[in-house]
Amino acid sequence: MTRRQPMPPAASKSSLHRALAAVAAGLALVAGPSTDATAAPRYPTAAELGRGPLRPRLLPGAGEFTFTMYGAPGDPAGFASLVDAMKREGLGNGIDPGPTPRPGSRAFFEAAAKVGWPIVCYPGCADMQIQGGDCVLGPEDAAVLAPMDRAGVFTAVQLGEWGYYLHNLSHNEGWFRDVYGPDVERHRALLKPRGLAGYDRRPGSRRECFERVRDYYRSRDRDLLGRTISVTGHSRLASPRASAAAARRSRSCAATRKADATAASRS
Repeated sequence: MTRRQPMPPAASKSSLHRALAAVAAGLALVAGPSTDATAAPRYPTAAELGRGPLRPRLLPGAGEFTFTMYGAPGDPAGFASLVDAMKREGLGNGIDPGPTPRPGSRAFFEAAAKVGWPIVCYPGCADMQIQGGDCVLGPEDAAVLAPMDRAGVFTAVQLGEWGYYLHNLSHNEGWFRDVYGPDVERHRALLKPRGLAGYDRRPGSRRECFERVRDYYRSRDRDLLGRTISVTGHSRLASPRASAAAARRSRSCAATRKADATAASRS
């Protein structure tokens, strides 16, 4: 029986304020400095955003911006009714999250392939973020998405809020009990030590930090059909280019520490 994923504790006001300040700073950089100190803050235009680092990138195979509806009926008739309403009222052109790609959802994805809207699937497990847990989708589940692939319609499986999981839930025994219920003892070895942000031990370098997080993400990606889409996580750490950049930073830091140690020994 699938358990409902427990809601994590709410973010603090201070962390929300910091996040909003960072977004505002990014928008200010894109819009450029104002020459009038008394002028009200101005949000950038769509054209300005399109030229800057915050420019939107379309989903693969999508010819226009995708605005998703949160959730959809899992039966073809209900989905058709939702699509009709969304088109009529201008409420979007995609679904996130959509049903879990299980054999029982085959009819839904056959209908969705004809609609042609991108769909981000929910993994369907309370422990979707836990590496080594029970949330694994197999070949029979991948086959359910074949109609979408044949139609060239984008699909992904959501790996949601995994950065939050590493920092706040990976060591939380109460959350593990909510997730696994009477099976919690069988999964106790998956609990991480407190105070280490999801690591098994304190990393000795930035490179080790990066490699551990990359291993985590790639492991979850393999278990979720190799088509995960990262939601509010450290997604920038999951690319080969980021791996090379992290290695360069690690070497640079090591060289700086060596130079500092040499200078200190001479003084």
